Amino acid sequence: PVAAADRFRRVTLLDPLAAAPAAFAGGLLVPCQVGQVFLVDPRTGGKMVEPFQGELAGGGRLPWRQAVLVDENSVVLADGGRRIYRLEIKDQPKRHLAAMDQVETAKPIVSPVAVVGNVAYAVDEAGVLQRFVLPKLTPGEPTPLGGKPVWGPHRSGDHVFLATDDEQLLCLDGEGKVVWKIALLYGPLAGRPLPLGKEYLLASAAGVVSRVDAASGKELGKLETGHPLGAGAVLLGEQLLLSGNDGTLYVVSGKWPVASGK
Repeated sequence: PVAAADRFRRVTLLDPLAAAPAAFAGGLLVPCQVGQVFLVDPRTGGKMVEPFQGELAGGGRLPWRQAVLVDENSVVLADGGRRIYRLEIKDQPKRHLAAMDQVETAKPIVSPVAVVGNVAYAVDEAGVLQRFVLPKLTPGEPTPLGGKPVWGPHRSGDHVFLATDDEQLLCLDGEGKVVWKIALLYGPLAGRPLPLGKEYLLASAAGVVSRVDAASGKELGKLETGHPLGAGAVLLGEQLLLSGNDGTLYVVSGKWPVASGK
């Protein structure tokens, strides 16, 4: 807050973004529509290593998905088509982003990729949940969802969550298993579940915050705020912060989690 006035800078990219940047290796990993993935210095916009070039067909463009961190040395990202890559920085012959492993799927990936444990999850255009075991991105057993994915998969805590258009929420672990599947009784989620010890807080867009058991998905309590929400819950000490979909910030005082039904 007391930094010089130029702490906000305009960074000009060589090509329009295809997906949101992601923090990686001290820089920002920037997937661009021309098919290249850059690692840029956020202070200057200059490239830190030579970019990775995805496979293009006939001068087309790639609708990259946002990259997700596997560890401090590697990231996974899908090209918006049938290829998923695991990238690392290699020093020879010149520092560059390189695909250490890759997999080609039968159908295009239409969801974000989420990583937990040694598994990367993604959904293809047929509505099938695909699993890829790291580091080689070895395909695992696919799971038909029965509904169209409308949110996720996204990681929160030690799990990955995925919601479908029939208002079901799946919880997945780091070994490729579906831990539980529950109905979203209060409608679509407003944002990512908040891990809270052995439980999660689910904030619905309709304004209900429910507390569920991380092991089973069983509801343990709920809070009806009376306000439509636009993001997941955030815990600050013993206060719960909620964002209304109109930009209002709501503060829920008292110790969490709440008792069932209160």
